[in-house]
Amino acid sequence: MPSLAQPVTVQNLIVDDGTAETSVGDGGQFMWFNRFTPPPADYPLEVTDVEVMFGATLVNVGDPVDIYFFEDTDGDGDPGTGVVLLDMISETVQFNDQLTFSSYELAIPVFYSTPGDVLIGVVNRAGSEGFNDFPAAIDQGASQVRSWAATWLAGDVPATPTFPADEQWGTIDSFGLPGNWMVRATYNENIPVELVSFNGVLDGTELSLTWATASETNNAGFEVQVDRGAGYEVLGFVDGHGTTTEAQLYTFGVTNLTPGTHSFRLKQIDYDGAFEYFGGVEVSIETPGQFVLLPTYPNPFNPEATIRFAVRDASPVSVTVHDVLGRQVATIYQGTPEANQTMSFRLDGSSLTSGTYVVRLAGSNGTMASQRITLLK
Repeated sequence: MPSLAQPVTVQNLIVDDGTAETSVGDGGQFMWFNRFTPPPADYPLEVTDVEVMFGATLVNVGDPVDIYFFEDTDGDGDPGTGVVLLDMISETVQFNDQLTFSSYELAIPVFYSTPGDVLIGVVNRAGSEGFNDFPAAIDQGASQVRSWAATWLAGDVPATPTFPADEQWGTIDSFGLPGNWMVRATYNENIPVELVSFNGVLDGTELSLTWATASETNNAGFEVQVDRGAGYEVLGFVDGHGTTTEAQLYTFGVTNLTPGTHSFRLKQIDYDGAFEYFGGVEVSIETPGQFVLLPTYPNPFNPEATIRFAVRDASPVSVTVHDVLGRQVATIYQGTPEANQTMSFRLDGSSLTSGTYVVRLAGSNGTMASQRITLLK
């Protein structure tokens, strides 16, 4: 699933928090990161996980680290210009034996829309007195041109880094040895839609769903689905905009939500039938008053109808059906239902004659609600 974080343009990579104790290095702060250049045909893509091999002397298991994801959009191969910060995750060091990668799977993959460089940076937030070394281990093989560093003095206002820290690795005033930092990642290629938000606003029993895309590729549209506890079902379909690099906003309204928990997701469908799910909106509806007998549907019915009810507090209730003379003709439910959950049952009227009937919801204190229904054969 593409990142739901809204991309933010960063001038000069100003990401310092201004405090010396969150530094890696002697009195300053550094970000060590690798530059990757996926084939242009793989775009748009989403980074799904990242791995870092920690091995420095003063980087300990359990130390907090921040992992930043940048996109270099100008194509000049210099991460000091044209850089966009897409997302950041906070993690901890899992291993520091210079042999084992600490692996971090992204709960929300990071989306890259434009061919160019993928930059993944690592900042050690543990802090220590004196030189704290760089957090990632070094591969002194052939891929040395893929590693970069940014540095700035903690407390600068603004904390503008000098970038890169030293282009001549291994020389005087260098902040590291010549080599390639042990940072790597994997990604999914040719992601069709960049979803940047999916939200819901609840007003009583009505929900307004909104979602936005930053770009779309062959997008036929979105199927809106809801899970009320028995699996997802389709509510409707919203047409997409095909292929576009312009931002798009979508809305979908849901009315008459019943008591209980409702989980919503989108099924984005391509013109060729390929699809992807986007989730993230969940709402809970409480029972109004102590009980509610929801409208039976269909009404009139023949020969079956669905009867629904909900109670605020879990207590014994019964739901029965009576004819116009008051005689009970069916028992729909008898027991203790779960609080604030819509209970749904089927009424089979195949053995009943046409006419008007009354559905009664009763508890320990007698009848709490009733409703007339009509059977037409």
